[in-house]
Amino acid sequence: MSLELRRYDGDAVQRDETLRDRVAEVYAEVFAEPPYAEPPERGRDWAHGPLVRHAMLPAFELVCAEREGVLLGFAYGVLGSEDSWFAGYIRDHAPREVSDRWLGGHGELAELAVRPQARGLGFGGALHDAVAVHLTEAGADRAILVTQIAAAPARALYAGRGWHDLAELAPGSMLMGRSL
Repeated sequence: MSLELRRYDGDAVQRDETLRDRVAEVYAEVFAEPPYAEPPERGRDWAHGPLVRHAMLPAFELVCAEREGVLLGFAYGVLGSEDSWFAGYIRDHAPREVSDRWLGGHGELAELAVRPQARGLGFGGALHDAVAVHLTEAGADRAILVTQIAAAPARALYAGRGWHDLAELAPGSMLMGRSL
């Protein structure tokens, strides 16, 4: 059976607790691994807290990768805002030329996670590409993301799709950017 990508807008994510629980399971599994090492309960806390809040942001779209009804990964993006918390964080931690160039009218690849057993099969790339297309259609001409420097597989995926390092925001945390 082939990969199926399902798209959800912010209203669907806010309404559908079962969807959030399924996404929470993937989040907990993926981000329990190094270099993240988050506790298992973080998945549910994140899916019913920050994810719900992010679902209210402009042009939010969650894309889920499934095979035979099993959720194998997800990614989501939003249109960025110069006055968001995230933009303020970047302005406070990145060189001014980076924030001046990359903030405002940008897209944000907020999360991308693929279960370990599904890695290397193209799911991450398919999720990435779906979010990039959505951000382009929503009007962004460039996008940013933050990842852990030690997350070598994630960084390899991003580099292979045209992302490049912009600035280390905190020890071990890299801001990356890409033209869309």
